[in-house]
Amino acid sequence: SLGKTKRYFLQKNKDCVTIAGDAVTDEFFTRDMRAEWVGLPSTFSGTLTIDPLQSQSGGYIEYNQDLGILSDSSFFKNLWCAFSLPFIFVENDFNPRQSNVHNPDAQSTPAPHDILQAFSQDSWAYDKFPTTKQHAAGAAEFRVDLGSTFKGHHLRLAYYSFFTAALAPKQDSAWLFSPYVGNDHHWSIGYGIHMDYLMSQETSQVDWSFFIDCEMSYLVHNKQHRTLDIFGKPWSRFLQFRRRNSPPGETIPGVNVMTIPVIVRPYGIFDFSIGWRVQMSMVVCEVTYSVWGHDEQKVKFRDTFLDSFCNQEYGIAGAGTIEVEGKTVGASASKS
Repeated sequence: SLGKTKRYFLQKNKDCVTIAGDAVTDEFFTRDMRAEWVGLPSTFSGTLTIDPLQSQSGGYIEYNQDLGILSDSSFFKNLWCAFSLPFIFVENDFNPRQSNVHNPDAQSTPAPHDILQAFSQDSWAYDKFPTTKQHAAGAAEFRVDLGSTFKGHHLRLAYYSFFTAALAPKQDSAWLFSPYVGNDHHWSIGYGIHMDYLMSQETSQVDWSFFIDCEMSYLVHNKQHRTLDIFGKPWSRFLQFRRRNSPPGETIPGVNVMTIPVIVRPYGIFDFSIGWRVQMSMVVCEVTYSVWGHDEQKVKFRDTFLDSFCNQEYGIAGAGTIEVEGKTVGASASKS
């Protein structure tokens, strides 16, 4: 439900997140997030919530050709092919909101000064919170179908296979909840079946028919960037990190460290429809109930990431400095 959509993006089972610094002692044990993680001063306190919404609209162009006209051979008798091109418009509104913001040191400390600035700061290369609506529009894919149709006395059965070539780009990993058109640039192959049964008399001026549609598509894997958390530690991607033995004061936003080049395998999408169709001359009306579902995605680190990342050591940034082989370096939880 829309009321629980925000919980997908926020910390587990929470509708809002309380952010407070170490100096706000009355919220020290109740806060959900430490303000210093996102560059806010230790005296800062405030609450973050979101209301993510998405709307889509579109249409498509399709050309269908009966292949029986190509030859008198029985092989081509019931064959047909189709070419289609869907055009889609997507609007995503993450709609982050802040309340109870208290920052007494705003004039004496550098930006960010509030929650919205902190979660969209330029130093973050990935996973920033969009503060305005984002749009994506264009041709999603080019689809080719090849099928055959069987016609009986009252029954028509069509079965087909298809191939789609992705045309629209992938989602922008710099922003959380960024819009994309189609299947996130995944190519696909699949097959489907259509059956309808004529319920009315053939001499009737109005044709009533009952129909069933079923389609399955397999999405081919592609390469993406995904921002991850430390296992079992929600929102740990917003921590500040340090490279091993880096100079004092030098930190790296967690989203820049925890955004990983991966291979994404979405596997299948399944679509099932059932309903009634009424046809009068050139006018067709349908009443349909449809359900669809998809497999869980499988995400695998790319080999190029393992080669580069494993040669560097990061730790969660700590306060102060330590001495390492006579050199002053920034403190960190190096074994984390």
